[in-house]
Amino acid sequence: MHPSIRPYLEYFSLPKGYGPAGLRWSANGEALETDEGTHRFARQVADFLDGFATVRPVPHFAHILECLGLLGVRPPAICPEPERFKLVAATFRQLGSPMRNAGALFAHLAATVPLAVHVPPGGGKSLAHWLTHSPSLGFLHPAGPGNPEIPGVAAHAFHERIATRLRAMTDFEVRHWLRHGVGPQDLPADQLAEEIARKPPKLGEFLDDAVRERARLRGAVPLVRQFVGALALPPRRRTPPKLPVGGYADVTNRGDPARLLPSQLALDPDEFVRRFAENELLFFRREDPHERRREHLALVVDQGVLTWGPVRLGLGAAALAFGRVAARRGQTFSVRFGSAPTQRFTPPAGDAQRFGEALEASDLASHPGHALAEEVLDPSAPDRDIILLTHPRVLREPEITRLSKVLARGCRMFALAATEEGQVELAELREGGAVSVRRFRVDFAPPAEKPAVREVPPQTPWSGDIEPIPYPFRFGLTNRVIGLALDAAGDRLMAATVNGFLHVWTLADGTVEVLPRGSHNAQILKDVHAVMGVENGFVIGGRMGADLVAIHYDWRSRTVALHAIRADAKPGPGRWRAYPGLHSVAVTAGDFFRGLDLRTGAILPPTDGLVSAFAAATVNAAIKTTLASASPILNVPVIRVGETRPGNGTYVVIDGVLGKVRVELPSGAPVAFIPTTDGRPRLKGANITGAQVAGDTLALATGTRSPVWSLHDLANDGRTLAEYPPSRSWVKTATLSIDGRLFARQTGRCELTVTDPWANTNVLTTAPGRCHSNLDVRLGSSYLGLSIGQHAALLDWSSGPLRVRHDLGAGDDFGRLAMLRLYPASAAEDHGGRVAGIYRTRKRHIIADCFGQVAVLCDGVPAVMFMYRRGELAAWTPDGVLYGPAELTGGPPTPDALFRLGEVLRRAAE
Repeated sequence: MHPSIRPYLEYFSLPKGYGPAGLRWSANGEALETDEGTHRFARQVADFLDGFATVRPVPHFAHILECLGLLGVRPPAICPEPERFKLVAATFRQLGSPMRNAGALFAHLAATVPLAVHVPPGGGKSLAHWLTHSPSLGFLHPAGPGNPEIPGVAAHAFHERIATRLRAMTDFEVRHWLRHGVGPQDLPADQLAEEIARKPPKLGEFLDDAVRERARLRGAVPLVRQFVGALALPPRRRTPPKLPVGGYADVTNRGDPARLLPSQLALDPDEFVRRFAENELLFFRREDPHERRREHLALVVDQGVLTWGPVRLGLGAAALAFGRVAARRGQTFSVRFGSAPTQRFTPPAGDAQRFGEALEASDLASHPGHALAEEVLDPSAPDRDIILLTHPRVLREPEITRLSKVLARGCRMFALAATEEGQVELAELREGGAVSVRRFRVDFAPPAEKPAVREVPPQTPWSGDIEPIPYPFRFGLTNRVIGLALDAAGDRLMAATVNGFLHVWTLADGTVEVLPRGSHNAQILKDVHAVMGVENGFVIGGRMGADLVAIHYDWRSRTVALHAIRADAKPGPGRWRAYPGLHSVAVTAGDFFRGLDLRTGAILPPTDGLVSAFAAATVNAAIKTTLASASPILNVPVIRVGETRPGNGTYVVIDGVLGKVRVELPSGAPVAFIPTTDGRPRLKGANITGAQVAGDTLALATGTRSPVWSLHDLANDGRTLAEYPPSRSWVKTATLSIDGRLFARQTGRCELTVTDPWANTNVLTTAPGRCHSNLDVRLGSSYLGLSIGQHAALLDWSSGPLRVRHDLGAGDDFGRLAMLRLYPASAAEDHGGRVAGIYRTRKRHIIADCFGQVAVLCDGVPAVMFMYRRGELAAWTPDGVLYGPAELTGGPPTPDALFRLGEVLRRAAE
């Protein structure tokens, strides 16, 4: 018999003189039976014990048998008040109460009965669980192996004590116990409310109280969600690596080859195969644990000198996240801190304020070896998972390595290491070294709040050299970004995407606007080479056909002017530069050079051939000299030490051996410095792929596929202002503002972030755009059907106001009311890659573009435009009618919008 099951078998042994005559366990251990038949099923006995243990510890099993006998139809002969106990048993059967409630009642009645001494760990709960999961009592002896403990009182004395307690109870109290498993509560309402209020807090509530109004932990709270989703320890092994001798309790016909009975190997080979196919081979069955071992989580938080700053925020968030994970999984939880190594906190017990003070404290130690040793060598601690929250460099300390090798049996050690860049690694510390379990990244910058949709007054439509179909709806960024720029004042951010689509955000309120593209002679600018910020607007440089063109967006007048720089220029992009101080832009392509004055529209040198070649060269040189002194934003060249210098302009020299950076400036002495991390050169051997200089700010891009941007203060010996780790491997677009105070970069597929590196704050984070490029459009005489997925809307303008119906769909052509489909647009009709489908009549066109906008055109001019997204319809007309959600239209709906839309559509149909 295995030692682990012997206490259970001894407890459930049947003593003589207790219970009905001839009581014994059945052969399979599933019931107690007598000569007259089954007395009680093992499941009933287990439920009775479970209910008994909720009130008080269990007595000797002989007293449990007497209690079960009192619930029968005929109480035992030695019962002093048989009629009263018959009434209790009848009430029990009438209520159909579970045995658990009856066990609670008899635990209340047996309050003066001595407790049992020889009880397995876990008490009555453990006994009840074992009895239902390991019914192996009857295979030893019908009465069990015997219990060395003698019952605390004789049977007649036990009944006297039970009857005495029952006399003091009313029938109402007995009925309440049997119905609810607890006694009636006759306390006043105020006292009951006070009892509930004194209930100990849960672990999550304790942690919330600990960090509330903690200034140093305020930045860690937003990071908790990121850690909770990434923290998961590997499961413990439920079986030891080696099979212990004598650790089996039964025989079964299934198992693995290691547990095959030796006698089965002596069978004839054919008989062995037959028994294997019929599941008749015999295997040992292991005696599994009767109760799941409750796991304990022990944290050791490093608060030393290597974990200050952003790392400290990450480790504080990890400590809070582990606490929430432990609460969710029902694990016990304890924490030790480097600043108080000898004190062991066990939330939710203890003072939450004291715990919060310890969590935000700091110390000057180089590693948390003292606190870790207190936890590892604590003899009173249970089997646990020890997790060290620290910096990666601490894991190389000899003391940490030594402690990972002296773990007690049943303990595991992990380390959660975080760096200043937000790289986090969870590793298991074993005798052979650290084994990585999981790696992830955390953004230490707090998430930007989603800007509320603000209702803005209707803006003046754009005019000038633009495409005829506007973009009235605010659907955000949806395509790949190819260019970014901030205007001269730093008030707006422009992003150009594929096919030349332009999005502009206002930094003050986060509103977005899609601008019409430049157009001339039915051609639309799709090939964008550069996006440049100037005073009160932007300039787009690109190629339209064979012409290099510059398109100026003036925000004050909301006009667009297209300037043809040169016709028949050589293929390939030009190199564009903006000079906000001169309100000019310049483009170079090989030996070709032109400058554009945005105030007058003049192009210098002149292209009309009215000056000699010598005069043109002189003007060209003068313009270049003037523009070079205007200090533009520069994407400056980056060279290695020993390479040929690019000229007299601004450039960056990198010494890869020393990790040194030298910035050569046209005016003033060069600035040289060595960027470091943890005292080590950060750029040693790094690949610098780009550099920008604006004002006193230098931005360096390190890496090709996933560049890391670092910003430096050139006026303060290259001091590092900020460092932005990569968000995605394909994100490379970034730009400084003209004065170098703002830095805009792409942080997601359709997400842009503007930060102020000097103040270390987020200025703007754009929300990803959402639109339906595969909108299904159907047409009828006075109907327009729009559908995407499960959402559908039928627009009916046959009479009165426009009606929007959602009860019809595209499956039956919207009830046969809208049956005509759009056909694919040809190259001459696609409006610069924008139009996806078109339906044309003599004077009316219906088009659907790649953003899910639907326009009704009359003589080429939009009469009304719709956008259908997520089951919501938005509408716009050139005279200012708005309908739909403000997040799409940018303003409140017009009061009589549906009436006016119906009239516009009927006029367009006529």
